[in-house]
Amino acid sequence: MDKLHREVLKLNKSWQVIGVMSVADAISDMAAGAVTGLYIEDSELTPLRWREWCNIVVKDGDPDYIQTAKTKIKMPKVCICVNFNKLIVNAPKLSMKALRERDNDTCIYSGKKLKPSQMSKEHLQPISLNGSNSWENVALCDRNLNSERGNMSHEKFGKQPLWKPFAPRGKKPEEIIQCKYPEWEMFLKKKS
Repeated sequence: MDKLHREVLKLNKSWQVIGVMSVADAISDMAAGAVTGLYIEDSELTPLRWREWCNIVVKDGDPDYIQTAKTKIKMPKVCICVNFNKLIVNAPKLSMKALRERDNDTCIYSGKKLKPSQMSKEHLQPISLNGSNSWENVALCDRNLNSERGNMSHEKFGKQPLWKPFAPRGKKPEEIIQCKYPEWEMFLKKKS
């Protein structure tokens, strides 16, 4: 892989993981003052601005550098956003897999554990009656019960939902990103 396309771990101002960026973007953002590079040597963590970063001496045998016309620039492995302090957590996309995980393979009307061949996606307020395709309106349902209900009201159908559907919490970037460098380990959650 081209050195400029390698990944750099991106932290917010509070040093929480918010994602990854390319080395090219990290260097560009450092030069613009949007991020600082986190220089990690032994157990020392030192945030450095662009001019300070350019003064890092690349040791003989260190392959992690970019060659410019005049000098070698150390490739950052971790960058810290100077002004951004939010934590980015995206809810999972609504899919059958995510729905099965949220509802624990359980029918919203019967409470019965379902096999994949028995499952269907139920809209509590049917789409034909202005229901939405959102986490709060969708649940896992026994295929036969879903077919039996059609677009009847719950009262007419004779069954009420056993729980109120909700949008599941998304995973934090630190829970998703694969650790690619030893310098990332202290910021990422260990996968069990």
